[in-house]
Amino acid sequence: MARKGADDLLAELDQLGVEDKQGAAAGSQQKPAAKDQAKQTKKEAGQEDEDVLADLQAQLAAKPQSSRPGGELRNRAIPTFTTLLSHIAPPISAHERLQIHATHDIQNYPSLDPLIYSTFSRIMSQVEGGDLLVIQRGSENRPGRTRGESSAAEKGYRGGVLGSGNGWSDGPWWREEGVVRNLSIVPGLKEGSRLARVSAESYAREFFEARGGVEEAAKKAAETLSESNPTRSSDIFLAIQAAEELVCFAIYLHDPMHSLSFSGVSQPFPAKWASWLDASSAEGGGALPESVREIIESGGVDPREWVAEWVEEILSTSVGVVAQRQNTQHVTLRTRMNGVNGKVDTSQPVPLWIAGQETTSDTTFDVVSPFTGEKLWQSYGVSPQQATQAVERAQQAFKTWRKTKPATRRSILLKAADIFEARRDELAGYMKAETGALDMFAGFNLTGTIENFRDVAGRPANILGSIPQTQADGTGAFVFKEPHGVIYGIAPWNAPYLLGTRAFLYAIAAGNTAVLKGSELCPRTFWAMGDVLKQAGLPDGVLSVIYHRPEDAVAVSNTIIEHPSVLKVNFTGSTAVGSIIASKAGKELKPVLMELGGKASAIVCEDANLERAAMQCALGSFLHAGQICMSTERILVNRKILPQFTEALNAAAAQVYSPEGDAPVLVAPPGVQKNQHLRSDAVQKGATVAFGSVDDTTKTKETSAHRLRPIIISDVKKEMEIYYTESFGPSVSLIAVDSDEDAIAIANDTEYGLSGAVFTENLGRGLKIAKEVESGAVHINSMTVHDEASLPHGGVRKSGWGRFNAEWGMEEFLKTKTVTYVE
Repeated sequence: MARKGADDLLAELDQLGVEDKQGAAAGSQQKPAAKDQAKQTKKEAGQEDEDVLADLQAQLAAKPQSSRPGGELRNRAIPTFTTLLSHIAPPISAHERLQIHATHDIQNYPSLDPLIYSTFSRIMSQVEGGDLLVIQRGSENRPGRTRGESSAAEKGYRGGVLGSGNGWSDGPWWREEGVVRNLSIVPGLKEGSRLARVSAESYAREFFEARGGVEEAAKKAAETLSESNPTRSSDIFLAIQAAEELVCFAIYLHDPMHSLSFSGVSQPFPAKWASWLDASSAEGGGALPESVREIIESGGVDPREWVAEWVEEILSTSVGVVAQRQNTQHVTLRTRMNGVNGKVDTSQPVPLWIAGQETTSDTTFDVVSPFTGEKLWQSYGVSPQQATQAVERAQQAFKTWRKTKPATRRSILLKAADIFEARRDELAGYMKAETGALDMFAGFNLTGTIENFRDVAGRPANILGSIPQTQADGTGAFVFKEPHGVIYGIAPWNAPYLLGTRAFLYAIAAGNTAVLKGSELCPRTFWAMGDVLKQAGLPDGVLSVIYHRPEDAVAVSNTIIEHPSVLKVNFTGSTAVGSIIASKAGKELKPVLMELGGKASAIVCEDANLERAAMQCALGSFLHAGQICMSTERILVNRKILPQFTEALNAAAAQVYSPEGDAPVLVAPPGVQKNQHLRSDAVQKGATVAFGSVDDTTKTKETSAHRLRPIIISDVKKEMEIYYTESFGPSVSLIAVDSDEDAIAIANDTEYGLSGAVFTENLGRGLKIAKEVESGAVHINSMTVHDEASLPHGGVRKSGWGRFNAEWGMEEFLKTKTVTYVE
């Protein structure tokens, strides 16, 4: 069942008569007046109160044992953090050692330590060879406090290293009587956030002062790196502070070694809940309502279990999001500082791959870093004559490659997958340096690429013809599936490994040969694909990988499409360019497979799980700065839940895309300029900003022409350009609808049709909506960005036609031949 929100549970607890007139720190006892009021409330509630308790008891009894206190925290789902981690592989380099120094004033809540350990160990579990150290520090005399606490020096450090086996104790810790627990709640989120920051920074200052300062520590860390000792060590400092009567955990994470800091605020819960956990069930115990005490004493499920679990899930989710933010930026910074981690000689232009050989040319062009706007390196650009040579060599190779056994192709493709895996860090570095991708998205690309290769490797053995029945006696027929010949594939920059490899992967698996034209924005990333296939043993001529100067685009593509040996074209990119390619191919009467732009809508029904829907919409809208063809462009929300959903969406966007961190990187300034225009046009015509700022450059002090912060725009109407135009950036429209029919109509009010999403707790309702949305895919209760090896991928309308992936992708690169005979 769906978890109740804070307001719902607060209402239930109020019905139970749990009133905290003090509204202050956890662990305090109710005043006698409050107890009397609680009893009076129970009498007035009558049977209704008993029904609420019975319902709560039934809910708790139905919950699996593994989700209750007493189970290992590391085995429990942390929804927001798990959503993030599902797109990361791996988030940091092998041989990384994270040392987490945690400080807080949360006393006698023993599950806090394993919560922190579990959160960071989820990061490290993605890394082969990584290491994790979590150091816990007790409460300290933080600067700026007025309470008479002893100093950190007097109290010293407590705890040490938490082992991976640490989990919750088998017993219900919150039932222990005579133990005073304290969240040390301070008034106001601003004050709580300030204290968390002061704690983390002062802890870091003490730590590094004892080691000669941050610069000296960094120098020593660099000096210890070698091939025999490749372990990198990162010390980051985590502080947690409870704030407000509706308690929020203010969390601040500080990484002085890399000049990175992140903060976040958890979802709220009433302070009275924490007090209620300490209520005694004995007669005269104070806070527990009589009806609850009766349930406990009769052997029923204690409702406090539910509260304990909820409080700790809030904390674990918040720590996880802040930790992941720090980790992603930590790796991005390292990539930005080190280029591609020293794996490549950037003094030489990126070579072409023509017929399996690295080749130079007479022309070069500059490759620019989206992070800095400065030149990374140069690349050779293919000439029309070299393009012709690549096609001719592919035609020669086709004569023998088409006859290779399925086992031979399988072996090469599986070896290529293993090489992609082994060179993962190096390959991710190329993509991040050239396209501005974060580690999260680069990892997603490589994981998908490896999965595709392993999926496709076994498919050549399943290319089957048929023997149909014929009409006349003494006759028969065979239907064969055969490769076309030379395939021309054109792939974009935004997801280069996924989109680049699929432009040739299914083709060569089916027995074709291919010429891949990669984006001039990331030639070294495309070069790496040719290098991997060469290393895997793909015969020369089966694949060529080329790129060119922007001004040579028309000449090179026309030369290849017009060549008589090229028998099919596949293109992934914008609808505008796709139309040009399709027109040229059509003139030559050559079939095309196209995956083009999108204007994906996410429909949020009034029965949706708001927390899940909000996080999935935030990720779908802003992942890779919105530079994905499947990115969420419109969020269509039932008007009944608009205020609650807007609040949840803003919180999710702030959690994942902190206003305090660096703004997301777009690959080139024109993308920033386009999004700024769409935002300004919408606001000038009456739209409002629900999250972010239209005047991004001024209000966030951005200086890079490649960076732009996410924005959520409400009250979007048809007369605004953003309503119909694909932003291909971190801009999403939030539109209220009155019914499912209204949502479907708006979702279909576009020339595109690539992807969509529906959020509802009713699967039948979700399927009904999905069938009415005109797009190549619709995802129920997950984001619009979705691509996996076993599912067909493609669009309708101006989002293209044909399908990549699995058997559908193989079929695209096979032709059907009929052979008849007479006996």
